[in-house]
Formats: sequence, C-alpha cells, structure tokens
Amino acid sequence: MERLDIQSVFDIVRQPKGLFCQRLAKFSDADGELAYDNALCYAVQIARLYREKQVTSDSARPASKRTGVRALVDIGPSYPNLFKERWDEFCKVGALAAVDSPVAYLSALYRLATTSLEEENTGDASKKIRLDVRRPDIKTLLIDQQATFKPLPMLDIANTVLSQGIERYLSGTPSAGTPLHRLFAAKYYPFSFPYTHAHHQCQLGLSQKKLMLGEINYLISPQLPVTGGNNYGRGQQHPTVAQQLFAGLSVEQYGVLTRSTPFSTYYISHSQLVQGWQGPSISNLNLFEARSTSYLLPQQEVIKRAEPEAHEIATSGGAMSTQVTLAFSKSGEADKDTVLSFGVRRIRENTNYAINRYSPVKAQPACTYIQYLPADNAGASLQVSPGYQVTFDMLVATLGADNSTQLLEKQRFTLALDEAYVLTGPEQEFFRTYYGMEVMTLNTASLSNLNTFMARTGLNADQVEALLSQRSQRPRLSANCPSLNPLVNGVQFNLPYPHASHYGACYVNGVGSDRFDASAENPDFDRFDNSMGLKETFEDGRSEWSITKTSLNRFDRLQRMIRLQRWMNIPFAELDTLVVSAIRGCGENNLDMALNGDVMRVLGLFRYFSSHYQITAEEFAAFFHHLPPYATGDRTPLFDQVFNSPSLFDTPFVLDQQAFDLTSADPADQKTAYQLCAGLGVQLTEGSLLQLANITIAHVGPLTRSLETVSSLYRQARIARMLDLSIEDYCALLDLLGGEAYQKNLATGRFRLGGGAPDIADILMHMDWAVTWLRDTKRKVGDVRRLLSRDPYEFLPLQTLLERLNRLAAELTPALVSPSELDRLSLPVKDDQNADIAWRALLRTRLLNDQGLVTGGYPYPETLEDTTVQMIDRTLAQVLQPLHLSNDVKTSIQAKLGECLVNGYARQLQLLEGLLQDTLGLPMALAESVVQWSNNTTHGLLSEVLAMPTQGQNTALTERFQPLLCHAAVARHLGISERALRTFLREPAWLGLANNASNLTLASLYYLERYGLLLDTLGKSEAEWLAYLALANSPDKARKAKDRAATINDSANTALAQLLGWQPGEVKTLCDTLPDGRATQWLQMEWVYRCQQVCQTTGLGAASVLLCAGVSAYSNSTSWLPLGEAMMAASR
Repeated sequence: MERLDIQSVFDIVRQPKGLFCQRLAKFSDADGELAYDNALCYAVQIARLYREKQVTSDSARPASKRTGVRALVDIGPSYPNLFKERWDEFCKVGALAAVDSPVAYLSALYRLATTSLEEENTGDASKKIRLDVRRPDIKTLLIDQQATFKPLPMLDIANTVLSQGIERYLSGTPSAGTPLHRLFAAKYYPFSFPYTHAHHQCQLGLSQKKLMLGEINYLISPQLPVTGGNNYGRGQQHPTVAQQLFAGLSVEQYGVLTRSTPFSTYYISHSQLVQGWQGPSISNLNLFEARSTSYLLPQQEVIKRAEPEAHEIATSGGAMSTQVTLAFSKSGEADKDTVLSFGVRRIRENTNYAINRYSPVKAQPACTYIQYLPADNAGASLQVSPGYQVTFDMLVATLGADNSTQLLEKQRFTLALDEAYVLTGPEQEFFRTYYGMEVMTLNTASLSNLNTFMARTGLNADQVEALLSQRSQRPRLSANCPSLNPLVNGVQFNLPYPHASHYGACYVNGVGSDRFDASAENPDFDRFDNSMGLKETFEDGRSEWSITKTSLNRFDRLQRMIRLQRWMNIPFAELDTLVVSAIRGCGENNLDMALNGDVMRVLGLFRYFSSHYQITAEEFAAFFHHLPPYATGDRTPLFDQVFNSPSLFDTPFVLDQQAFDLTSADPADQKTAYQLCAGLGVQLTEGSLLQLANITIAHVGPLTRSLETVSSLYRQARIARMLDLSIEDYCALLDLLGGEAYQKNLATGRFRLGGGAPDIADILMHMDWAVTWLRDTKRKVGDVRRLLSRDPYEFLPLQTLLERLNRLAAELTPALVSPSELDRLSLPVKDDQNADIAWRALLRTRLLNDQGLVTGGYPYPETLEDTTVQMIDRTLAQVLQPLHLSNDVKTSIQAKLGECLVNGYARQLQLLEGLLQDTLGLPMALAESVVQWSNNTTHGLLSEVLAMPTQGQNTALTERFQPLLCHAAVARHLGISERALRTFLREPAWLGLANNASNLTLASLYYLERYGLLLDTLGKSEAEWLAYLALANSPDKARKAKDRAATINDSANTALAQLLGWQPGEVKTLCDTLPDGRATQWLQMEWVYRCQQVCQTTGLGAASVLLCAGVSAYSNSTSWLPLGEAMMAASR
C-alpha cells in the first residue's frame, strides 16, 4: 500500500474500482475487488459516525437566563436544542475553502484527470497527451480570490497556453525570442498561414463599421467622378491600390499569391534533347471557338540566332524546322552555343514545320518539338555537361481580324545538359516553405500521391475533385452552346471537350505540363488533354490515388489557388472562372496566366460589389470576359440559367452563330428578340434592348447569336440590374460620366487600358458612386440630365414662353432709355472748346445702344466689392474723361446721366426678374446673377426680344432663352442664395472648378448642392462660410502683413474647424496634405468634411484615416502596426 501511496481506506475509494485493481495487480496477487469492497464498507461506516458526532453534542447546553413570562414556560424541542451545530467549523458561502467552491471543483477535476483518467489502461499510453503537457500551468497556478472569481475570456486562456507552448518549442532555435506575430506572418506552411495580426485588427475594426479596407480610399478621395478622368480613389495611392485592398488580403497573403514563380513551364534534360522532346497541345486556348495559332521566339539575349527568323508569324512555307542557336551557361564557366532544331509537329505525325508557322486547327493538334541534331552542329554529338542550362520564353500568337499579331500565351523553357535536372536553391526552398517538404528533382511523385497532397494542403477528396475539376466535378458544356472547335468530340482520342483546362481548373493547369503518364501506352492522350487528372493504381492489393500531369509550375499554382479559395471563400469552379476571366480580360498584359495586381483588382471588386449588391462570382466574371457556357457537377451553366431556365419557349435559345435583326419581322429574329428580353429582363423598346443592341453594334460588331454578342448584351444589362437602374438610366448615366468611351468599355469588357484611362473596373466604381449619390439625394438620372441640358427639355411649354415673351416685348418699350429722356437732362451740347457733343453717339460705345438698352453693366463686376451701379459709374467717368469740360460740369453730368442710366438698367433688369419669377418662381434678387451664370447679358437678351417678329413662331428666340431658363431652374432647385452665387461667379477659383463658371457641369451642380447641404447640416451662417473663403484666399498684400504664411494657415484651419465643429488639430492634419496648407477652395472644404464624416464613422483620428488610405498591398508589414492599434483603440 505504501508503494501505491495509499494511507487510508479513503485513498482507496477515491479512485475507480477497476483502476485500483489494475494498480494493485502490479505489486500483489491479492484479491483487489475484495479489498476495494472492504475499504468501501469501512469508509461508509466511518463517514456515518463522523456525521453523527459532528451534528450532535453530549455537552450540556449552558442555561440561559430568562425573564418575564418566558421564564415560566419551557421552550421545548427545537433545531438548536436537538442539533448542536459547531458553527465555528463552517465556511462562509462562497469562501475558497468551502467544499462546494470552484477551488474544490477544480481540485476534484485535476485529481480525476491525473490519477484516474490518465492512469486507465486504454489505448497506447505513448500516444496520450497528458494534462501536464497540455496545461503545464495548472499545477503551478496560484489559487487566490482574484484567480478564482475573476472571469477570463476563453480566447485569452487559449492564446496564453498556446503562446507558452510555442515559446517552449522555439527555445534553443534561432527564432527564440522573436515575437509570435512576426513568426506567424513569415510562415507559409501549414496552409492556415501566413497570419498578420495588424491586418486582422484592421479588418475587424472596419467590419464593425460595415466598411472594408480600400473603401476609405474612395470615401476620402480628393477627386470625385464628377470632375472626369481617373482620379476617383486617388489620394496617396493609385485607385488600383484601393481595389486590391478590397480583397481583404494582408501584405503577406498578397505576396504569396502575386510573387513571381521560380519555375519554368517546361524542363527539358539532355536525354530528351537527344531523343526529341514534344510538348503538349495548346487546347486550353481553343475554348469555345477554333483558333489558328503560331509559336514565336521573341528576341532574347540567350537566343543568339534563329534561322529563319521566328519572332513574327509566317503564313506560308513547307516542311522545315527552325535552327535556333542557344547560349547554355554555367556559373563561372564560358557559355556553350548549341544549335537546336525547333519545330511544330502535329500529334501522330513526324513532319516538322517552322516554329512560327501559322497552324490551323485540325484533328491532330500542333505541338512544339525540340531536338538536338548532330547535323546542325558540325556532326558533334551533344555531351552531358552538368550545370549548363538556358532559360527562354516562347509566345503563342494568332492573327486578328485586321491581320495584326495578337499574343495569347507565354511559355517558359529551361533546357539543361544534365541527365536529370536538379532544382535550384530557390526552387527547393519553395517546396520547403510552402509545402513543408523536400523536393530535389523533377520527380514529385511523393507530393503527387493524393494522400500526401491532402495531408499537406488540408483538403479532402471532394475538395481535390473540385480543385482539379475531375470525376464528379468534371466540366460540361451547355447543349445550347455548340462548340465551333473541330476537336470538340475528342477525335481519335475519345476525350471530348470540355477539359478541366477549359473550365473549372484553368488557372491551376496553367499553360501546360510535359510530365505525361509514364505508364500510359501512348502519351498523345496526355498531349491532347493536358489537364491534371486523378488516377487510381493498385499495388499489393491496395488502392492508391495520385494526381497526374503535374509539374513544378502547377504545384505552385495549386498552392496559390488553395490558399486563395480559403481566403475568399468562393467555390473552386466559380473562383477559377473569376480569376481566368480577369486574366483573359488583361489580354497581352498577362500572358503567363499569373495572379498579378490586375487579377487581385477583380477579386477585390467582386468582394466589394457582392457585399453592397446582389451578384455572384460567375456573373461578375462575365463583366470581364464571356458569359460562361460551362458548369461542373450538378450545376447549370450560367448561360442556361439566364436564357433557358425556366424554358419559356418551345425551343431553347441556341447560339448558332447566325446574324439577327431585332427590328425584323422574321419569326426567327422575333423569337431571338423575345428570348433576349426574357433572359436579360429588358423590353423590346428603343429605351431598353434596342439601345443596348445599338451600343453593341457600334463597339463589338453586328448582332449574331454568338457568345461574344450575347456576352456584351448580358454584361450591360446585368450591370444595370445590379445597380438597380433601368437600361435607359444606365445608358444615360454612362453618357453623363464618361460618354461614348465609358459605353465602349462596358460593351466590350475592356480591362487594363493604357494611358491612364478608366477601364471597366474604374467605371464600375464611378457608377457605384453616382448611384449612391443619386439615392442619397433622392434624385433620378433624368432629373440631373435635364438640369444640365443633356437631354432636350422644355422648362416652359413653348406656347407659354412665347406668350410671356410677347408680354415682355410690350413691357420693354417704356423701360428703354429714350432720346427724350436724355434731352430732359439738359446736358451741354458743346464743350469748353465750342466743339459739339453728340451724347447718344458718345454713350453708344460702352453704355447705351441705339435701342435704348443700357450696356454699362457688362462685363460683369470682377470683384465681390463691385456692383453694377459702380460699374456704370466707373464706365461713365471713363467716357467723360476725354471731354473738354470743367471738373464741376463733369461732376454734374456724372450725377445726372449716371442716375438716368442706373434707373434705365434697373427698369430693364426688372423685366427679366419678373419673367423668371412668374415662370419658374425664381427670387428676383437672383435674376442678375443667373443671367451672368448663363453666359448672357441683360441687354443681349432684351435686344433679341426687341427684334422678335410680331407674328409666327420665333424658334430662335425661345432657344436663346433656354440656357437662362435652365440656369434659373438649377438655381431654384439648389436653393442657392444671391450672395453665394455672385461670390462663386466672380471668384470661380473659390469653388475649385474651371474658371469658365458659366458652364453648368455635373461638377458644378454637385459642389453647389453640397454647399447648400453643409449650410443646412452644420447650422452655420452663410456669411461665416464665405468669410472663411475670403480669409483663406486673402490677397498677397494681406499675406505679407502677416509674420509668416504659417500664421494664415493656422488662422484658416482654426476657422474651418469652428465651422465644422471639429478639433483644429484634426483639420490641420488634413490641410497639411493640401498644396497651400489650408483649404482655399470649396472643393477642398468639402473634402475635409467628408474626411470628418469618415473619422466619426470609424472612430479614428484624421492621421489614422490618412494612414488607412496610405497603406497598400505592397506596404511594409510595419506600416500596418500603428493602423491596427488605432483600429482596436477605436473599437473599444
């Protein structure tokens, strides 16, 4: 018993009976069950006796002294009299020493785990992970009041335990002492890594505000789509940076996906060069249509010579090869120039053609063929030369409709003069870093084993099938989209299209692999269908599955796709469609099918739009390429989902490549039109389907029942539906934002344009902003276009306008300054030199025309202090200056004639004021400024009225008044004051737009509307806002009166902070980024206000908001640390 550490019967019964018997049998052959039963019997008796003696007492109870009536009566039996409790041996409720306290419970659990459960003889004891290993901190845990009753989040406990375990594991290694967050960010295997703590903090902080990374870049963009160009979202970074941030990936995750691959497409060894190497076909490029192709060898340093030249497509030529001289190199050794025979050889044929020969699609696909021929090298055989190798690129191209060369794909070759290629240092490091295993040569059979692959990647069998698009997830082509490719039936190989490299697993298959199945009878099958597959083999009666046609490059693609799918949480087939559509949308900018920055833009944009609108991955992918006619598993192809589900017609909508006319009376064409209407959710009207069709015809080509035409129509209709716009409003909004260029981009799905012009990704963001603005202001696209005179619109019925103009003409005659009115002024007719003064002719030049209209108020006053009366007086003084009259006479004339002209101008202006007030309800005080805003003059408009014929319709006159009516309607709609309008007309730079303020544009409409909004929202007087602009734009002389320019900035920033109700320091932080160090334009003031709104929404300070807009997917990890801390502080 001593060896079992048993001191009493209670130590025996504290453990299970079976465990006691098991432990006793190790040291004695006594009957363990009998011993345990006896111990249990004694323990029960002892416990009973203990309880009896504990709750009763034989000691006499001390007599208590009773008085009064109670002293005459016996108390009788009671609980204190019958049970003499020993209260000094009891604990307080909740005390640590209580038998029902958490401490007692924890102690019991700890003894149960360590002395009972862990000692049970079940399973392999060496595989047990004991409590001391899992939680070594428990046995040293200090039990006090705080440790017992203070609640701790389970996550904190888990983090502490795991951190301590990792630190113990790292002790004695070079990584010892390195912060765990840094280690997690630098680790890439298992696939749950890398993890960036600061980036995760940013995502969590913004998600609570229903924002995402990158969105702040657009919310505080200094430039908005109203100003044109591609500056929306451009602050400290290019707009593409914000679009990439939408994907929600950290710097390390972004690097894993976009980092250049260390691998070539094909690796060819010495023996393969001698025997002749034939690559796979490029069937992955022949998707839905047949396409003739050619291989090109662009000029490269390692290619010394090509005979004949092979960097351009050759459309003619007989059977021949291309002799290419390559420079094989080895570090520290001289290059070896070797001539190799390059050619194109069709499967199951032995005839070579020049590598750049234009090859039409036939039943036998064309493949590249490379061989070393002694005849090309002066009869010398190719010697094995370890370490010598050469790497070069080969392009796949086709001819466009205009016979121009269009590049389709880039393949990279590495040729080695070794018997077996040995991976370079970076290539070996790749497998150690990303797969956690050693790979030294091209033999990747161990990783190709399905069990190993699933263990390394964390995938299950179903996920692998989806990843490779094999077995239950094989791709299918819609029966309503018959392929035009002659190879679609699989020809003699019986491998019909589509293959996994056509749909579902395009990205992971890349541009090809030459690792054909060695056990196959004919590798031509793998050349025809070069996509990776799953193969079952039997060895020793045991089934083994493996991945076929892998390569180093494909393993790189596989790990990228697996990680991307986990991070984006999109099914493999849909994610592959989205990625490949972006790649094909890039055209020649992504020939190697890489996950570059542009692909990340598309992924980010999908994440943004799918969170704000209803859109799926495949629907969004169709914005950048074709509408997918494929599907995997039991899914229905998107083409059929749109046009044939449910079936509303007697026959489905089939792409037979035939032309059609939406306006034709032909039954087939009419049926096509109705099928398009049903699928796209549009109507067969000029403002709906016909409008989309016209755009498609203009920018894509004639209408045919083809994938290209249908994709263009679908793209436009789906974008309109996503944004909740009618087709008419969609087209009108595109025209408003960017005109025909925007319509062309969306019709063609053009992506990655040069020259900084907005591409389809940028246009989608511009439209998102416009739709949000229209929704917030409760306005429609047509309303904005009418206000901007972009659509024909009569602000007044034509007849009503003509009647009002006739009335104006009748009222105008009495308002003219007549000759008799001038005569009544008794002006001198001769000057001091007795020369005649022709007052009418003298005034005609600048003040009064022959009709009696006052012209002295034009040009309009250029400063805020000037008025029209002052302009007339100043002009009159200039007219009187040359006259030979005494100063007293000039003063008298100035007073009398000036009053006459001012009164005449007031009478004439009053006529226009009455016109605008009667017709549009415009306040009379605004009339003069509105006339100036419309780039008109009072006398110019009234001159047209005087010239109006008395009979018939005067179309020219009504058109002349339309700009005035339009600007008056806008002024009334905006509710802008006369003072503000006059200010921005005379100081157009204060608004921040072009100096030609008379042009009513989307930008001027937006910013003037925002001016009124801020006045109403912030509750400050208009005088304060305009006074700020005057302060911020104080003249140079006033600036020189200050001690330093910084003093003006401080004063301006303080004044702006008071207007916004914000801290001056926050305003200063933002204004320091402006050219003048302060907001000198309304455009900049509105930007500061938008930044303030973002700060209030996120809880961040101005500096943190600017920092959030300044980071990118390329930023250093340390750049995210202060932002993550700020996000967490704002979330508390």
